[in-house]
Amino acid sequence: MKHLLILSILLFGFINESSGQSSQKEAKRLYFSAIGNYSINKMGSCISDLRKAKKILKKTNFKIQPLLIKALFKSCDYESTLKEIARYKALKPNTEWAEYLEMMQLKNKSTDYIKQSQSEYNKLLLSNKISPHYKFRKNNPKSSLIKKLDKRIDSLEYLSPNANFVNQKAYRQYNKRNYKKAIKLYGKVLTNLPENHEANFWTGNSYYDSNKLTSAYPFYKKAVELKPQDYYSNYWFGKINYDIKSYQLAITYLKKALSHKQNDYKSNYWLGHSYYKLNKLNSAINYFESAVKLKSYAFYANYWLGQAYSDNGQSKAAIPFFEKSSQLKPDDFWSQYLLGYSYVQTDDYTKAYEYLKKSVNMKSDHSYSNYLLGYTHLLRKEYSLAVKYLKIALKINPDDIYATYRIAKAYYMNRDMILAKEYFNKTIEMEKENESSLTAYAYFYLGSKEKAIRIMQSYASKANTDKSRQSFYCDYAGLHSLLNNRKETVKYLEMALKLNYSKFNQIDINPDFDNIREHRSFKKLISRYKN
Repeated sequence: MKHLLILSILLFGFINESSGQSSQKEAKRLYFSAIGNYSINKMGSCISDLRKAKKILKKTNFKIQPLLIKALFKSCDYESTLKEIARYKALKPNTEWAEYLEMMQLKNKSTDYIKQSQSEYNKLLLSNKISPHYKFRKNNPKSSLIKKLDKRIDSLEYLSPNANFVNQKAYRQYNKRNYKKAIKLYGKVLTNLPENHEANFWTGNSYYDSNKLTSAYPFYKKAVELKPQDYYSNYWFGKINYDIKSYQLAITYLKKALSHKQNDYKSNYWLGHSYYKLNKLNSAINYFESAVKLKSYAFYANYWLGQAYSDNGQSKAAIPFFEKSSQLKPDDFWSQYLLGYSYVQTDDYTKAYEYLKKSVNMKSDHSYSNYLLGYTHLLRKEYSLAVKYLKIALKINPDDIYATYRIAKAYYMNRDMILAKEYFNKTIEMEKENESSLTAYAYFYLGSKEKAIRIMQSYASKANTDKSRQSFYCDYAGLHSLLNNRKETVKYLEMALKLNYSKFNQIDINPDFDNIREHRSFKKLISRYKN
């Protein structure tokens, strides 16, 4: 009896073992069959095989489950896909990242399905195969599925392992210029990961592009603190400091950006601007020059390099850059005007006339371009045109003493003595509180020669720099020339030339020197200093 019991137990175990082995073999066969069906895109057969295999094993297998999720997903059975994902997550709780990825793919697939359904409906409607009264149901299961997915994705986004995915989603919103949505999504990351560099930097960019500089500032600052060696963080923190007029801080961070990305056009350009705002023109010129070398076709770099040279008293150096900017933007008023102005400063009145005429045609209400054009006509002895443009300048700016005096001079040279006297008297009236060489010349043309000399002598004490003394000596020399005092003319002109006065073109065409122009001592003096 004892032996029979032992034999029956062994026999029962053998039968169970054989049955278990055959079940494992069948499950394995079904699994490989499912793989084959999946590869040839027979999703129905694949799903059937995998479910049979699951039933045999009486549990979820880690190999079967992912393939089943993929097959259900590919066959557009989204509800079943979600259920299988939930089962898989129950077995492997730490799969938030994987689940999030599946969710995003599923949502995109569902959205595509709805679009496809609407497209198919429109085709049927056009072919009259369905009634026009039938409407695509917005509350269909796929639409409600998307809503469910949105809620699930939102809950997953708060998990720190998903920060990169949320950042990517936010960046897509940023690229679409949906800055509010981008800020909200980046905020989700920063709630749990305040030290996330990417979220801080792009939140700063989102606020910056929304023109909310105050809100952008702390995020850019945090980005720089988190990644001090990052070019973009340093550049944008420097740029925002420039925008809020913290020019010294802008220089500090733009230089850091430049150290991490050599030959960077933007950093050089804004460094030039920052130094320009601080009136450090030599430094501004250096950085603008670097910007122009990097992008010779950049309008603004050429324009501002010309502007920096012009403000630094280097009009000749400014000309090629204003010429380039005027070529790049022929309809830009300031390029044409400043090019004309630079040619006036270098006494090339033929070229000056060309560009000043263009600038006046572009902007007829600009006072100084009209004044310079009028002055150029005066030097070209075109007195009627000189009066025309000088009067426009005076109408725009009634306090312009130079326009007033030169209108008087144009009338005088055109032998219209009544109007000349009127404007010379206006010049004297305008300068009664602060007499200059213009007042002296006005008195001379009105016949008060001694008073003219007296004013010039008193004006001498006000010339306290080399540049002001240059102008004073040249003006005094011109007055003596009008008075036919040849010796005094040469004396004061030489004093101006010794101080590096170099406007020989202006001396050559200035009618004030006509009385002495042919005198030997005058020619000898000009020739010596020209050489």
